Amino acid sequence: MSDTLAVGVMSGTSLDGISTALVRLQDGAEGGAELVAFRQEPFSAAERGAIIDAMARGTPRDVAFLHIALGERVAAAALGLLAHARVSPKDLSFISSHGHTICDYASSASIQL
Repeated sequence: MSDTLAVGVMSGTSLDGISTALVRLQDGAEGGAELVAFRQEPFSAAERGAIIDAMARGTPRDVAFLHIALGERVAAAALGLLAHARVSPKDLSFISSHGHTICDYASSASIQL
């Protein structure tokens, strides 16, 4: 049986920040997951404002630049978690990120960055 290290990243409509979790996934018939480390990094007031503006009245250009900014922020949060846990990025098998929902039309469609 071997283990897989992975990082999960999430931010949500509460706009409180980015949550990261480092997990060890066990292979084999039993499977399972172990939480190795967790961090919550709050959004700054400027970040929250940019997300709210993009959701409310953002142009495609605004959304495109927010997409880049959130991607960089997610990457920094994942690297911060790894530094906190003293784990090298090369030891990860993958990073999973749902993306931040900026537009949700009931259950028929949504847009994540």
